[in-house]
Amino acid sequence: MKTGTAVKVYSIMMGLLLLFALVMTGGNVKAADNEAMTIQIQPGDEKIEIYNDYYVLNGSIRQDWSGDYVLTGSNFNQQGDYSAFQVIVEDGYSSNGGARSITLSSLNILNTISSETCAFSLQGNADVRLLLEGVNQLQSGQMQAGIQASSKTGALTIEGSGSLYVQGGYTAAGIGGGFLQDGRNITINSGTIMAAGGSENSGVSSIEQNDAYVTVESWMLPDVGSSNKHTGCGAGIGGGDLGAGVNITINGGTVTANGAGGGSGIGGGSSGHGLYITINEGRVSASGGLYGAGIGGGFERDGENITINSGLVMAEGGDKAAGIGGGARGNGRYLTINGGTITAVGQYTADDIGGGTLTISRHNGPLVVTGGSINADLYKNDDPRPYSSTDQSGSSLLHYTLNLTDASGNAVSGASVESLKIGSCSGNAETDSSQYGIRGMQTNDAGQLSLYLDITSVPEDLNVTVVADGVTYTGTFSFSGINLTPAA
Repeated sequence: MKTGTAVKVYSIMMGLLLLFALVMTGGNVKAADNEAMTIQIQPGDEKIEIYNDYYVLNGSIRQDWSGDYVLTGSNFNQQGDYSAFQVIVEDGYSSNGGARSITLSSLNILNTISSETCAFSLQGNADVRLLLEGVNQLQSGQMQAGIQASSKTGALTIEGSGSLYVQGGYTAAGIGGGFLQDGRNITINSGTIMAAGGSENSGVSSIEQNDAYVTVESWMLPDVGSSNKHTGCGAGIGGGDLGAGVNITINGGTVTANGAGGGSGIGGGSSGHGLYITINEGRVSASGGLYGAGIGGGFERDGENITINSGLVMAEGGDKAAGIGGGARGNGRYLTINGGTITAVGQYTADDIGGGTLTISRHNGPLVVTGGSINADLYKNDDPRPYSSTDQSGSSLLHYTLNLTDASGNAVSGASVESLKIGSCSGNAETDSSQYGIRGMQTNDAGQLSLYLDITSVPEDLNVTVVADGVTYTGTFSFSGINLTPAA
């Protein structure tokens, strides 16, 4: 009897402890200290604040916790119940060098056009490792970035196997700064990310009954040919209106970034510079808004210190803006391409890689190309000569196209370059030791190689030799294009 009584007492005590845990955690019980805390977002919730050692839900402290978090759920349901919601990672939160993370697991936070609520924000020096699971959607209200990362001392790292569709409110970036804010210290390592700057119509107007999930197409505007191209001011990834995009790094994943209005795809918002942007790997598609660069500066601002080391990169500028470099009336300065497959398109008379259309003068360059395969237009506005990119010393780099054809005149596509010689200057893909670094270069589908060289005033009878896939191609230097055929 005593044993039975003890068991009953023990069961009652454990039940009370479990009930207390449920009350304290808002229905979330941790199984062990090394497991993640899962938090279910639901309509009626207002915000969750995540501190270094605890979290607060709807204004009440729910749990002492210094481990990982998993955020799931939605701020709306099938009955149309809805409330604006925000996730705030407070000043002082640290990912502990990547050891601690916040996971978005099929999280849907969609705020209305009329709200001024940020779906997900980093405060102060918060350092966040954000993991993606499943399909996640984040939409902020006007003047708020979809994910706010704007502090000089904070940092945001995104990775994982899931996807993220994120859009800022009007005048704000998809990922980065809100109105008048920079977007800073953003790193993407993996995942599928589609980020769009906010347009005038950004945000959910209403939640329809019996529609538990708003489809991406109904609130996201990935097609920059739509009104998103012309209205708004935020970058896809980077600055909000009047904000710069600073220290943005892509190490992998599939990234689509569309700017709005004067905002770049990746870089500055309207009237904001794009500074220290690095692509090391991944599939990146970046489209500027009406006057923003694909990668670089927003309207009237520069793209500076942009480096592409590898990856598949497509960058398209808006009207009068460069594909990679300056927005309309902006410069492209200190641009480096070391590898990768790059397609860049500037609009109207803007450089594909370099500066946007300027009304006064150009202050572009230097542009350094040491490798990779570059597809960029040779001429602008029917000018019979390539546009130059001029560095501060006054020397010039010009864009040249080398056309490789076989003995029958067919384009030689996908040929890997082993060496290049123009006159007495040569480069070798193995050593990469000369001024013409060509490591990893391949001809495109049209059999073309794209080079930026400091040759501006040589005689047009200079001999050119390229060895690609063991075949030697020869021709004569020309400013209008260098045609190379197999050596006899």
